Amino acid sequence: MAVTDLPERLLQQAVHLALTEPSRTWACTNGDTIQVIAAGLPNVYAGPDFSDMAVLHHGTVVVGNGEFHVRESDWLNHNHTGNPDYEHLLLHIVMVCDTPLPGVARWTLQVPAADVSDALRRQRHSKVTTVADVEEIQHFALLRLMRQTATARQAFKRVGKAEALKFMVAGWTARLMARRHRPLDTALMRSLRTAIVASPLGSLVAEIETTSAQQLVLMLQSAERYPIATEGIGVRREVVVNVILPALCAAATQEQRVVLLQWYWSTPAIHAYAILRQRFANQSQHYVWQQQGMLEYLRMHGKRISTCGETLRSYGVDGILEFIRASGVA
Repeated sequence: MAVTDLPERLLQQAVHLALTEPSRTWACTNGDTIQVIAAGLPNVYAGPDFSDMAVLHHGTVVVGNGEFHVRESDWLNHNHTGNPDYEHLLLHIVMVCDTPLPGVARWTLQVPAADVSDALRRQRHSKVTTVADVEEIQHFALLRLMRQTATARQAFKRVGKAEALKFMVAGWTARLMARRHRPLDTALMRSLRTAIVASPLGSLVAEIETTSAQQLVLMLQSAERYPIATEGIGVRREVVVNVILPALCAAATQEQRVVLLQWYWSTPAIHAYAILRQRFANQSQHYVWQQQGMLEYLRMHGKRISTCGETLRSYGVDGILEFIRASGVA
């Protein structure tokens, strides 16, 4: 049996899972290259299959809905033409391009059968994680960055960049101190606060106005190689994610902010967190955004993991759209 002969609902779930890798680029049928940085929330009711997808194209994030069909011609077979629920569709996602239908969506994306088969295998081996879980964690990851960026922006206005960096490091170390199960080197934490401004990472924040978007990520990667004080790379990555990245986003232009978001979605994690293995046993921690999304969920809900979907729908999407608008992207 060919993979395209499987039930459409099963393939829809697999395709959605295949699209939840934000670092991957996809070629659309019109020749455009896009990144799906958020694959949207699955819709089990009438209307498009995925809502609030976020697509990065030529430095701009575009938010909209997506519809999946096994074959492009299924658009006609399902009588979507003229249906107002499908107006202004962002993505028409198909496995087989058998009938070109220009104009039904901004982009038509053909997902290879091999990617769908791989997603089906991943679904089969997952006992707990669902497709929705992956998408919800993506949204919580963006919520976390949005919240930290707002904190950095307020601190900049109050005390300027240099003092704001010290304030943000102090806040991060205070949160670590509150985790009694984790031993801390108080001398190291204190030295991070005093050394952050003069470090290569601190200098990058201070000089962001004179740094081109094209060079920003390379300079961030280079600056991360140099110690702030006497910390190891694991602690330094924590400072980058919780202090430096939000500070850069707060001071960035639209073009700079887009490449910083690309870094956030595509940077591998250095190590796994034990607390996340306990609370999210079947979730991957391969990328920074995955860890940040799970940490933000725990910050908001603690052990009540079952309420994740409800909270995302009532708060998360609006918060994300607000961050996208504040970032100056479409």
